[in-house]
Amino acid sequence: MGIWVIDNLTLQELNELCNIRVNDKSYDLRGLNMIGLNLVKADLAFFDMSGSNLEQSKLLGASLSGTKFIESRLYRTDFSYAFITGSTLRGADLSEADMTGTLMEHADLSNAILKNAKLVSAHLGRAIFDKADLTNADLSKANLFEAEFGVANLTSVKLCNANIKGADLSKANLTNCNLKGAFYSAATKTPNGWNLSKYGAVLTE
Repeated sequence: MGIWVIDNLTLQELNELCNIRVNDKSYDLRGLNMIGLNLVKADLAFFDMSGSNLEQSKLLGASLSGTKFIESRLYRTDFSYAFITGSTLRGADLSEADMTGTLMEHADLSNAILKNAKLVSAHLGRAIFDKADLTNADLSKANLFEAEFGVANLTSVKLCNANIKGADLSKANLTNCNLKGAFYSAATKTPNGWNLSKYGAVLTE
C-alpha cells in the first residue's frame, strides 16, 4: 500500500477514507502520512494504523482500544488521557510523546522507542515493554502493576511514586533509574542483587 499524503484532514473526511474493512472491527489506515492531525477525542478503536506517520498529531482523549500502531511514527504525538487498552504499538517510535494519564492496560509496547516520553500517571498494568527503549522517560506515578519489561532499557527513567507491584524488571537495564517512592511487592522481580528499598522504593503488600 502506498503512502497517502493527507493535509488538514477533518475527522469526517478521515471516516470517509475508511471504506475498506479488514474485518468487522477494524478499518485499514496503514502506511498513511497523517502528520499534525487534530484527532482530539476521536473514536479510532480497532483501526489498523500500522506504519502510518502521525508525528505531532493530537489524540488527546481519543478512543484507541485495540488499535494497531505497529512500527508507526508517533514522535511528539499527544496521547494524553487517551484510551489505548489492549493496543499494539510494537516497534513504534514514541520518542517525546505525551502519554500523561493514558489508559494502556495490556498494551504491547515491545521494541518501541519511548525516549524522553512522558507517561506520568499512565495506567500500564500488565503492559509489555520487552526490548523497548525508555531512556529518560518519565513514568512518575504510573501504574505498572505486573508489567513485563523483559530486556527493556530503563536508563535514567523516572519511576518516582510509581506502582511496580508484581512487575518483572529482572532483565531490564535500570542504570540511573529513579525509584524514589515507588511501591513494590514481594512479587516484583528485580535483577540479581538488587534491593529496591536501597534506591528509595517502598515495600508494600
